Amino acid sequence: MRDPILLTAKEWDELAGNPTIAEGFGLESSPDPVAELKEMCYACKFDFYPGSPGYVGEVFLVLGDSMEVVVFTRDNSGKLSLLGS
Repeated sequence: MRDPILLTAKEWDELAGNPTIAEGFGLESSPDPVAELKEMCYACKFDFYPGSPGYVGEVFLVLGDSMEVVVFTRDNSGKLSLLGS
């Protein structure tokens, strides 16, 4: 099944602390960036299996009010990595 998975508190912290997200959503000076991010976007993750053999891993989607989607994967070291960078 390929349903979206709700983010944990730790994953929200990771997203809010990510420089791309913090800058894009103006969270740099926020006293509570996680709460503010939750108010401004939708976010979920998927355990992603491509059409070809293999497993990609966790894929995170963040959708802001501008309808622009930011996509992250988790790299081999366990850190969030902006897709396409």
